This record gives sequence, C-alpha cells and structure tokens, in this order.
Amino acid sequence: MDDSCRAAIERAFARIAADAHLNAWSYLAVDEAMQAAHESDRLIAAGKPRSPFEGCAIAIKGNIAVRGWPHEGGLPGRSGLRAAADAPVGELLRAAGAIPIGLTTMDAAAAGAAGLCDKGPIRNPRRTSHSAGGSSGGSAAAVAAGHVEYALGTDTIGSVRIPAAFCGIAALKPSTGRVGTRGVLPLPPEFDHVGPMVAPT
Repeated sequence: MDDSCRAAIERAFARIAADAHLNAWSYLAVDEAMQAAHESDRLIAAGKPRSPFEGCAIAIKGNIAVRGWPHEGGLPGRSGLRAAADAPVGELLRAAGAIPIGLTTMDAAAAGAAGLCDKGPIRNPRRTSHSAGGSSGGSAAAVAAGHVEYALGTDTIGSVRIPAAFCGIAALKPSTGRVGTRGVLPLPPEFDHVGPMVAPT
C-alpha cells in the first residue's frame, strides 16, 4: 500500500465519501489538503519533517476559524461567512505539518449536546441509529469512523467529552487558558475551551 501523505489523504476522502450518511462533515478542502500533503511528502523525503504530526489529516470543528473556509458555527444566519485568518490553534497545527482537511458538523452555536445540525442528526459510527453527542459530534464521528486520527472540538460544559464518550474515542478539555480560543465563535467565552479528540490506541 502506498504510504505517502498524498495517498493517505486520498484514502481519508474516500472513506468520508463512503460515510456521507454519518453527516459528520460540513465542508471539505480537497485541493488544499492535497497540496499540503504534497509538501509533507517533500519534507519527509528530504528528512526534514516539521514534527511527528507531519502529513497527519485533522478535522476542525465548524466554529473554529480556518482561513478562507466557512465560519458559520452551525448557524444558518452566518451562512456564506468565511474566516479571514486561521485561529491560533490552527496556525500551530499547520506549523507542525498537520493537514486540516475540512470542517465538521456541530450543534448550532455549540449550544447543544444532542448531535443535531441544520441538516439533521450526526450519526454515531458505532451504531448509526444512535446520537454522536454534541456539540462536537461531527469531530467525534469523524475520528470514530476512521476518517482522521485527530480532530479539534470545543467544550463549554461537556462538548468534547460527551461526544467522545458516546463514540468511544478519547478527548480532553484542557485547563483554562492552556489552548487559546481566539478565532473560535464564542458561547460564554470565560468557559469555552478548545480540546483534542483522538482515536484510542
């Protein structure tokens, strides 16, 4: 099997297409991701990977700003709005060589835990008749389904921990201030956190 970054990203998009019924993704950046994968392959071949995350596909929750991508936070009233710049957490991931491949679906405004978006329920890959949880349900479903190994979610009162538990993956709500929230659409800013969601090993 081809173990290049480009081939891995291609396989990720193929899995996503096959799992469209999960409703895990709201936006995919195919061309951008493939270009980034080509750069990762070049750096790895030269023996100069930027970090252990070089070439790794990552999912980003839909309320986190990614330059040029929709920045809607699951809110129909923000339809068509695009982010002018990456959130700092996204900048750090890009600098480490990680490849954001798209935005995941979420409860509107991150204000729910049911795993519902404007296009219907986000389905749990472990049992599609069940909820993926919320509000970071799309990120949890993407990891649990094997689309990506890593995803970003946000947590105000449980929104990375609930879907992680529902979908059987690992997640963390970092200590306050440990991960910056600039570029994240706020709920109550004093309680908002950005947290990682990963496949258990």
